Amino acid sequence: MKNICEKCGHEIDGNAPICMYCGTSISESDINQETKSRMEIIANKKEPTGGTKIKAVGAGLLIIGFIADIVSMFLIISNDFSIFNGLTIFGTIIFLIGITLIHNS
Repeated sequence: MKNICEKCGHEIDGNAPICMYCGTSISESDINQETKSRMEIIANKKEPTGGTKIKAVGAGLLIIGFIADIVSMFLIISNDFSIFNGLTIFGTIIFLIGITLIHNS
């Protein structure tokens, strides 16, 4: 079903909820049923909140890992490499876990 846009005068496909030339919304009666169904599904679709929580945990781990690595760099001055090694490894592992959580959620 082809329509004419009331604003710009271009021909509009019945599958589009807006004019692709000027962005004007198409009246509800001019949109075909298939497009109405797709728009309703999208409007009712709820975004899962679990991904947001996982990303927040990942961001927290990134910060902890980053701080641990910064502190370990200052420990080089103390010449105590046993603490330096452990803290650097801990910070790096936590940082990588944080990146993984953020990337995969």
